[in-house]
Amino acid sequence: IARKSFEHIEYSPLINARIHRFGSKRKIANRSLARQFASFMSVLKYKPVLDANDWMHVTYYLLLQDRIEEAIQTAAKIQPQEIDSHIQYDYLRAYLDFFTDDHLIARAVAERYADHPVLRWRKKFRLVISQLDEIDGRKAIAHEGGGKNRNGKPGESSGPTLDLKVRSREITIEYTHLEQCEIAFYEMDIEFMFSANPFVRNEKGSFAYVRPNLSRTIQLKAGGERQNVTLPEKYRNANLLVEVAAAGLVKRQSCFASSLSVWIDENSGQLRVSHADSKKTLPKVYIKVFAREQNGTVRFHKDGYTDLRGRFDYASLSGPKGKTAMTFAILVLSDEYGAVVREVVAPVQ
Repeated sequence: IARKSFEHIEYSPLINARIHRFGSKRKIANRSLARQFASFMSVLKYKPVLDANDWMHVTYYLLLQDRIEEAIQTAAKIQPQEIDSHIQYDYLRAYLDFFTDDHLIARAVAERYADHPVLRWRKKFRLVISQLDEIDGRKAIAHEGGGKNRNGKPGESSGPTLDLKVRSREITIEYTHLEQCEIAFYEMDIEFMFSANPFVRNEKGSFAYVRPNLSRTIQLKAGGERQNVTLPEKYRNANLLVEVAAAGLVKRQSCFASSLSVWIDENSGQLRVSHADSKKTLPKVYIKVFAREQNGTVRFHKDGYTDLRGRFDYASLSGPKGKTAMTFAILVLSDEYGAVVREVVAPVQ
């Protein structure tokens, strides 16, 4: 310090790949930070007692490593009246307050510096306020320096976003900066799709070149973020892939029409099928099972129908012992009550 051979380095931003320790020893993946932290520790080891400034610096380097709990403990040892860098200390307080429940300290501190004459610090504290507003459910305010959009300009991102959720008979479209979208419905042969890809639950590209059974344009509410669309009456009891597209964005989700309740005992390799509402056990429900081996090979395992108790042994096979399955993909298919797909670990032999 006296010879000015050590200087603190600001990392902005620093994004770590791992949040938890990997292996038996803690390692800093960023080599520059690892060297800097080692140098800092070599400075501190010559001090018999750490002062308030030292504890603030220790807190900073712990935060760079995502060691939050330790940083909170070292921050508590800082005596504010003894430090030289008060604005840095206040920003540190605001930052650490994001790891509490109420964030009262962060807002109070940030509002005090919202009009600070130094542009760099004004941006930092206004970004704190912007994030607090977003946490509280308010519309994010484009504070000066509060992030950048796709054009590289400060403020809230102006790019469109799109997401899709299908529950029961209702489709929920979540969006921003969109005026309309195309919604398409594809009827699925669930047994055929299951047999083709038993361990794949995401049909991202399956319908790219297939004409939909039904498509329509939906006008989205201006300034909205969520809109519900009722599933067409014709498809309420069908197995569907629902696709929503807008502004080059595409989201898809499978929708299985099912009134089945499937109970699986992974220890015994048996399942039981019943009606979801009446709880009545269902015989003669078709079951198809594929196995995946340890090396990744997928093979047909067995199929059959539930017995009078609604039960089916999906794991057992007679005959010579073959290769051991690691997981099973199970299709439960009823013409009357729909379909369910489950993936389970194979019983221990």
